[in-house]
Amino acid sequence: MSEGKNVDHFVGAHDLSVRDHLEVQKIVQRHIDNAVSKTINIPASASLEDMALAWLEYLPFLKGTTFYREKTRGYVNADGIVELPPLSALDLMSAKSLFNHEHEVCAALVVDCPSGACVA
Repeated sequence: MSEGKNVDHFVGAHDLSVRDHLEVQKIVQRHIDNAVSKTINIPASASLEDMALAWLEYLPFLKGTTFYREKTRGYVNADGIVELPPLSALDLMSAKSLFNHEHEVCAALVVDCPSGACVA
């Protein structure tokens, strides 16, 4: 970004399927002696059976994997009310939009503009 190059070809974690994440980890692990650990965000709608099948398929090739099921970080408070998690993941477009907004707000203070979008 600091060189003004287009980064639209980058994808976020939510843009990849679980199998895509596992395949990336498998390829990287093949070239690393130590364990490569990866957290994979899975949709709340994913079934346990589907996750087990995907993970068991890749298990012989991996050394460390963590699955995080979205919307499971909430908790029940002392009154028995389910509280929402304090943070939630952003999709790639929202993250880019937030970055651009924050960057434009600070543009007057920034000497070097990584995105090239904050020309005064």
